[in-house]
Amino acid sequence: MFPNDLTIDALGTSLRGLGLRHQAIAQNVANADVPGYQRVDVSFEGALGQALAGDDIAQTLPDERLDGREPQYGPPGQRSVGLGVDQSGGMVMRADGGSVDPDTEMAEMAANQLAYQTVTAMIGKKFGQLMYAINGR
Repeated sequence: MFPNDLTIDALGTSLRGLGLRHQAIAQNVANADVPGYQRVDVSFEGALGQALAGDDIAQTLPDERLDGREPQYGPPGQRSVGLGVDQSGGMVMRADGGSVDPDTEMAEMAANQLAYQTVTAMIGKKFGQLMYAINGR
């Protein structure tokens, strides 16, 4: 995203990961009544933490697709943060073989939305700092 600004790159990667998690949760809710549907989950925090601890190279998250299409990767020369899309579904919760609990999914959606809002606020603060540095006031 921004050359030599690991903070903005990390926050941007977080936003993309949280956006993908939102899509996964919405997909789970939409398919909650489908017999045999296994919930999908997106995880990226561990890989992002390891990438940030490893070196100061800008990290980008692939523009993964939950619909199975080929992912589009970031700019050349930037490594990708691994995105875990888990379709195992975990425990079977219903007699029809489905593993989606709508109440749990809605709680996950609320937590994900709060995390997204927090990261966007952090990006706003970072850009505010940059504007202060540029304008001197």
